[in-house]
Amino acid sequence: MATAAPALIPSRSRILATVALTTAVLDMVVLVAFHLLQPAVDPITSATSEYVSGTAGVLSQVATCAVGIGALALAAALRTVSRTGFAGRVLLGVFGAAKFVQAFFPIDAPGTETTTAGLVHNLTGNIAFFVLPIAALLLLGTLRRRAPVVLTWLLLATTVAVLGADAVGAFGLAQRAYLVTAALWVIAAAAAVVRPRAGSDQR
Repeated sequence: MATAAPALIPSRSRILATVALTTAVLDMVVLVAFHLLQPAVDPITSATSEYVSGTAGVLSQVATCAVGIGALALAAALRTVSRTGFAGRVLLGVFGAAKFVQAFFPIDAPGTETTTAGLVHNLTGNIAFFVLPIAALLLLGTLRRRAPVVLTWLLLATTVAVLGADAVGAFGLAQRAYLVTAALWVIAAAAAVVRPRAGSDQR
């Protein structure tokens, strides 16, 4: 019996998915680079936002902005190719918008007074942190390939880990695990847009 051919993907969707994939890779490259550029920042206990105050700190803002743009691009790509997952796409867009705004409001340096920029940074960061795993969960029906599904559950696991890690002095480690998992989820989701399963709900 003949199998269904994969659906043709609009060029716009491919471009948007490629943007999302590229920004996720950039985010991971910058994270690795900071471990080399700022070895004094403890990756076990320190938040990645602290990199903005050190050597090449502007890369932290560039990467955060890129993550926001990539998430917005992925949400748009999913809208282009599938009619399912509306709530997930909306939350993915909220995540992208929060990260984009966060990039322009650096965290307050440890031991300094709280500033408006620091408050905005923390607010947008918390919004992004909580909505992404929910968005991923709601998009399970749209992204039916194994990689996005597995990474969704890993993302939920690392979210829980971050919430409890501060109590054992491992917030930085848990946060980095969350960020890497989030980037890998975006890559897997973008790949699923470019190469959907045969017979999936595509337009």
